[in-house]
Amino acid sequence: MDITETPISNEFMNSHQVRNSEPKKEIGIPEFLETPNTGSARCVDGRPDFEIAEKGPQMLGGSLHPILLRAIYTNQSFNESFVKEGITELQTLGFKVGIHRGDLHTHTEKISQHHAGKTHEPQTTKNNEKSKSGCGAADETDKIIAKAIEQKAEITRRLKETYEANIETFGGFASGFAKPFEQILAETYEKIGQFGPEKIKITGEETIITAEKAGAAVENLEGNHAERVAYVNLKKNITYDTNESNKQGIQAFNLDLLEAVEQAEALGVDKEFAIAASLILYQATEMVLVEEKGKNPLPILLHA
Repeated sequence: MDITETPISNEFMNSHQVRNSEPKKEIGIPEFLETPNTGSARCVDGRPDFEIAEKGPQMLGGSLHPILLRAIYTNQSFNESFVKEGITELQTLGFKVGIHRGDLHTHTEKISQHHAGKTHEPQTTKNNEKSKSGCGAADETDKIIAKAIEQKAEITRRLKETYEANIETFGGFASGFAKPFEQILAETYEKIGQFGPEKIKITGEETIITAEKAGAAVENLEGNHAERVAYVNLKKNITYDTNESNKQGIQAFNLDLLEAVEQAEALGVDKEFAIAASLILYQATEMVLVEEKGKNPLPILLHA
C-alpha cells in the first residue's frame, strides 16, 4: 500500500465510518469484486499484478501484518531475525506467505496494453531509492506506529463510531468480545504505546528482502494508484480481485480482517488484540499514506 498523487473526490471528505451496505455507485464507490482467497498473502494495495492470477488474503504488508502484531503484543523488536522467524513459522503452520514490491515509477502504459489484450513484460524498472520497496506498509512501518500513537484520540473516536454503527455486522467478533470494545481499544493502545516506533529496526526493501529470502512469494505491483475506498472484508475465503478491478479501471484498498486475525492468533496473539490492533494500524496507515500527503481521507467500508 503506497499512495501517489491520485485525487480523491470530495464526496469522501471526512467519511471514516465503516458501513454495512452495498457500494453506492452513484457517489463513485467502487464495487467490491470478490475472488476466491486461495493464493499467497499480499498487501492491501489496490494495484494489480497481472502475472499472478490466484489471489491470497490482503493484509498490511502481506505476511508482515501478523508478524508485526506479534512483535507489538510481545513487545519484541521488529528486526531481521524476528521477520525471518515469523515468515518461517507461518509457512510451518500451513499459511501461504507473501509480500510485494511496488515500482516507485508508474506503469500506466503497461496496464493500458493489458486492457487492450496485449501481453506485457514483467516490470524491470528499479526503484531509485535503495531503501524503498514501493510497499508503503513496509517502507513506513515506524511512521505508521508513530502516527497510531499520535492520533490515538482520533483513531479511537473513529473506530468506536464504526463499531457502534456496525455491531450486528461484526457478528462473531462482537458477540465474542469479553470486554467493551472501547476497553479493548484502550488496552491495545497500551501495548502499542509500550512498543513504540523505536522497536521497528527494519523497514523498506530490507524487510522485503528478508521475507523473500525466508520463502515469501512476491507480487510486483504496477501502475498508478487510483484507490477511492478502503474496504475491511469480513467474508471468509474470499478477497478483493485487484486484477479484475484494474481491468475495469477501478481500484480499492482492502484488509481481509478474518485472515489477519487468524494468522496472528496462530502466532500466539490474543484475538481481541489482533482485531483492535489491525483496525488501528489500518487507519493509521491511511493517515500516513493519504491524509498526511494532503489527500482527502478514504472512506473505510465494511464488506460482509
